[in-house]
Amino acid sequence: MNVEVCCPDCGWTVSVDEAHLGKTGRCKSCNSRFKLELQTTPITDAGSGELDSLPTLSEPEAETESRFSSFQSPQSVGSRRKRNQLSTHDLPPKIREILWDNEELIYASRPEKNALIIKMIIGGFLSLFSLYLFPVVLLIVLLVTYFSWKNQYYLVTAERTIISKGIFNVAIKAIFNRHIIMISVNTGTIDRWLGLNSIQLATSAQGGAGGVMANFGLSKGCVELKYVKVGDIIHCYEGLRLS
Repeated sequence: MNVEVCCPDCGWTVSVDEAHLGKTGRCKSCNSRFKLELQTTPITDAGSGELDSLPTLSEPEAETESRFSSFQSPQSVGSRRKRNQLSTHDLPPKIREILWDNEELIYASRPEKNALIIKMIIGGFLSLFSLYLFPVVLLIVLLVTYFSWKNQYYLVTAERTIISKGIFNVAIKAIFNRHIIMISVNTGTIDRWLGLNSIQLATSAQGGAGGVMANFGLSKGCVELKYVKVGDIIHCYEGLRLS
């Protein structure tokens, strides 16, 4: 007979066979371990609130532990850090339009502002060589740099990675996280100055030239997140190894 058990830390519930009561499982929502019982209490170490005092699992219990771990969605590890901090109201309208109903947000950001500032400084310096046309060239350079940064937006949800980019014409590209087969971290000159990185995600659909100018240099199954903190992005995909 199946009974419902509840995680004492976050309240997540799941139906399990009555024979598993008394064993230990892993919560899909908060990733903490808890004892499977009808009336649960947090497992703590002398009231410290930590889960370090969990008993060593016997072979049958370890089997149950593995079963509960498999319940986790590929993105559950990264989502623990961000899920309560993101709101669709903060997203650009074009991004909101392509989100599915109740799609869980894990990460949302533009490239770091430091990269925008550095590009504007470099563009302003190069504009000095235009002499009498300096004010016009400077204005154009700053506008192009700003709109290029503003229209770049990176969104990671529990199911997809969505990239927006362009200057005046904005292209939006989405890939399914479950299709990602390679994550490449590249460090350019500006990245190195600012302690940032560019991350390229390749999927099983990779191949062929991109169809729009906004995707220049990338194949159909590949997207790139420029000038981001690598740790913030990589943690979003930790759960892929569990799939």
